[in-house]
Amino acid sequence: MPKPDIATPPVAARSTAGALTPTRPQRRRSASRASAARVGLVVSLGALVTGCPHSSEYTPKSTGKARLVMQKDTLMVSKNGAVPENPSEWKPLFACNEQSAQYATTAEEQISSGRSLMVTGAILMPLALLPGAIVASIGRGKLEEGQAAMIDAINSHNDAAACVAAAAATPAAAPALPTTAPPANPTPPAPPATPPPASTPADDPYATTPAAPVQ
Repeated sequence: MPKPDIATPPVAARSTAGALTPTRPQRRRSASRASAARVGLVVSLGALVTGCPHSSEYTPKSTGKARLVMQKDTLMVSKNGAVPENPSEWKPLFACNEQSAQYATTAEEQISSGRSLMVTGAILMPLALLPGAIVASIGRGKLEEGQAAMIDAINSHNDAAACVAAAAATPAAAPALPTTAPPANPTPPAPPATPPPASTPADDPYATTPAAPVQ
């Protein structure tokens, strides 16, 4: 009886030079990998440059307390009107309380490490999508952990007795007094009028001569 036909998997065709020519499924897999690399590049670049940076508008008053503000889409610490951009400059703001200073140190370490890992992951994504995404995800986790420690530093600072006493001793900034601008071309005051000269009896025809005293 005839043998049934058994489907054989496609094999690469041999060219005239003896090299193997990729089959259609192999070409599709190569195109998929190239497409994934392009998508990874777009995603990594988009994560870095998407949108315009945002910042908070209200500036906290100089009351000695620590505040949370945003500068260019980044959460920052503010105290007495100062907003240090580098996390390494946060610890001196919390020197009045040891626990707050420790939180600030943790925030500095985690945020700096998280930013570096996120940049590294974005660079790796076009070359190796999955490893780059993993590195970026780890960096994102460290960044969020550092932001949580930063909030703990602020809250513990504002509740610490030593920091509260220091804040109470910090004078608040005096409000600016309104000023009135002088006119562009001030008009000089008019000179006083000159009084007329006093008249003498010789000049006045109607003046009478006083009578001589009676002896």
